[in-house]
Amino acid sequence: MPETKASATPPAMKITTGRIGRTSRPDEIVIDVTVKSGLKAFAPSWDMVMSYKNGTLSEKGYTERYYEMMRASWKNQRAAWQKLLDLGKSGKTIVLVCYCPRGDFCHRHLLASMLKACARKQGITSEVLPEA
Repeated sequence: MPETKASATPPAMKITTGRIGRTSRPDEIVIDVTVKSGLKAFAPSWDMVMSYKNGTLSEKGYTERYYEMMRASWKNQRAAWQKLLDLGKSGKTIVLVCYCPRGDFCHRHLLASMLKACARKQGITSEVLPEA
Protein backbone atom coordinates (compact mmCIF):
# COMPACT_ATOMS: atom_id res chain seq x y z
CA MET A 1 0.00 0.00 0.00
CA PRO A 2 1.24 3.48 -0.75
CA GLU A 3 2.18 5.57 2.25
CA THR A 4 -0.05 8.52 2.91
CA LYS A 5 1.25 11.60 4.61
CA ALA A 6 -0.84 13.13 7.32
CA SER A 7 -1.88 16.63 6.42
CA ALA A 8 0.30 19.12 8.20
CA THR A 9 -1.61 21.07 10.81
CA PRO A 10 -0.41 24.63 11.01
CA PRO A 11 0.95 25.61 14.42
CA ALA A 12 -1.45 27.34 16.76
CA MET A 13 -1.17 31.11 16.74
CA LYS A 14 0.41 32.07 20.05
CA ILE A 15 -0.35 35.50 21.48
CA THR A 16 1.06 37.12 24.59
CA THR A 17 1.59 40.59 25.98
CA GLY A 18 4.49 42.45 27.53
CA ARG A 19 5.97 45.80 28.36
CA ILE A 20 8.02 47.79 25.89
CA GLY A 21 11.71 47.30 26.54
CA ARG A 22 11.46 43.63 27.48
CA THR A 23 14.04 41.38 25.87
CA SER A 24 12.55 39.50 22.94
CA ARG A 25 13.46 35.98 21.86
CA PRO A 26 14.12 34.72 18.32
CA ASP A 27 10.80 32.82 18.38
CA GLU A 28 8.81 36.02 18.94
CA ILE A 29 7.46 38.86 16.84
CA VAL A 30 7.09 41.97 19.00
CA ILE A 31 4.35 44.40 17.99
CA ASP A 32 4.23 47.89 19.55
CA VAL A 33 0.55 48.79 20.01
CA THR A 34 0.97 52.14 21.76
CA VAL A 35 -0.50 55.45 20.70
CA LYS A 36 2.95 57.04 21.22
CA SER A 37 5.11 54.84 19.00
CA GLY A 38 3.14 51.86 17.76
CA LEU A 39 0.78 50.67 15.07
CA LYS A 40 -2.13 53.09 15.08
CA ALA A 41 -4.56 50.39 13.91
CA PHE A 42 -4.31 48.80 17.38
CA ALA A 43 -3.62 51.81 19.61
CA PRO A 44 -6.05 53.62 21.89
CA SER A 45 -6.45 57.38 21.49
CA TRP A 46 -4.43 59.86 23.55
CA ASP A 47 -7.70 61.10 25.00
CA MET A 48 -8.54 57.60 26.28
CA VAL A 49 -5.10 57.08 27.78
CA MET A 50 -5.04 60.45 29.55
CA SER A 51 -8.67 60.18 30.72
CA TYR A 52 -7.93 56.78 32.23
CA LYS A 53 -4.72 57.99 33.88
CA ASN A 54 -6.42 61.03 35.44
CA GLY A 55 -9.38 58.97 36.66
CA THR A 56 -12.13 60.41 34.46
CA LEU A 57 -12.49 57.18 32.45
CA SER A 58 -13.14 53.88 34.23
CA GLU A 59 -11.79 50.49 33.15
CA LYS A 60 -15.30 49.64 31.95
CA GLY A 61 -15.59 52.86 29.94
CA TYR A 62 -12.10 52.42 28.54
CA THR A 63 -12.87 48.83 27.55
CA GLU A 64 -16.09 49.84 25.80
CA ARG A 65 -14.39 52.67 23.88
CA TYR A 66 -11.41 50.53 22.95
CA TYR A 67 -13.62 47.72 21.64
CA GLU A 68 -15.58 50.28 19.63
CA MET A 69 -12.33 51.66 18.18
CA MET A 70 -11.09 48.18 17.30
CA ARG A 71 -14.36 47.24 15.58
CA ALA A 72 -13.91 50.34 13.41
CA SER A 73 -10.25 49.45 12.90
CA TRP A 74 -11.23 45.93 11.77
CA LYS A 75 -13.50 47.48 9.13
CA ASN A 76 -11.24 50.34 8.03
CA GLN A 77 -7.75 48.89 8.50
CA ARG A 78 -8.35 45.26 7.64
CA ALA A 79 -4.94 44.91 5.98
CA ALA A 80 -3.16 45.65 9.29
CA TRP A 81 -5.30 43.04 11.07
CA GLN A 82 -4.72 40.50 8.32
CA LYS A 83 -0.97 41.08 8.44
CA LEU A 84 -1.00 40.43 12.18
CA LEU A 85 -3.07 37.26 11.70
CA ASP A 86 -0.71 36.11 8.94
CA LEU A 87 2.32 36.73 11.18
CA GLY A 88 0.63 34.56 13.77
CA LYS A 89 0.65 31.64 11.35
CA SER A 90 4.47 31.76 11.25
CA GLY A 91 4.82 29.62 14.37
CA LYS A 92 6.37 32.53 16.25
CA THR A 93 4.69 34.05 19.29
CA ILE A 94 3.05 37.43 18.71
CA VAL A 95 3.94 39.73 21.63
CA LEU A 96 1.73 42.82 21.94
CA VAL A 97 3.65 45.49 23.88
CA CYS A 98 2.99 48.88 25.40
CA TYR A 99 4.26 51.04 28.27
CA CYS A 100 1.80 49.96 30.99
CA PRO A 101 3.40 48.07 33.90
CA ARG A 102 2.98 44.33 34.05
CA GLY A 103 -0.20 43.35 35.87
CA ASP A 104 -1.95 46.69 35.33
CA PHE A 105 -5.16 47.09 33.34
CA CYS A 106 -4.07 47.65 29.75
CA HIS A 107 -5.45 47.64 26.22
CA ARG A 108 -2.84 45.08 25.15
CA HIS A 109 -4.75 42.43 27.12
CA LEU A 110 -8.01 43.46 25.45
CA LEU A 111 -6.32 43.32 22.05
CA ALA A 112 -4.92 39.84 22.72
CA SER A 113 -8.45 38.57 23.36
CA MET A 114 -9.77 40.32 20.26
CA LEU A 115 -6.98 38.91 18.12
CA LYS A 116 -7.79 35.41 19.35
CA ALA A 117 -11.45 35.92 18.41
CA CYS A 118 -10.50 37.22 14.95
CA ALA A 119 -8.22 34.21 14.43
CA ARG A 120 -11.04 31.86 15.40
CA LYS A 121 -13.36 33.50 12.85
CA GLN A 122 -10.74 32.79 10.18
CA GLY A 123 -10.35 29.17 11.27
CA ILE A 124 -6.95 29.79 12.85
CA THR A 125 -6.25 27.92 16.08
CA SER A 126 -4.85 30.32 18.66
CA GLU A 127 -4.09 30.68 22.32
CA VAL A 128 -3.34 33.59 24.60
CA LEU A 129 -0.33 32.81 26.77
CA PRO A 130 0.47 34.36 30.16
CA GLU A 131 2.20 37.72 29.95
CA ALA A 132 5.82 37.42 28.90
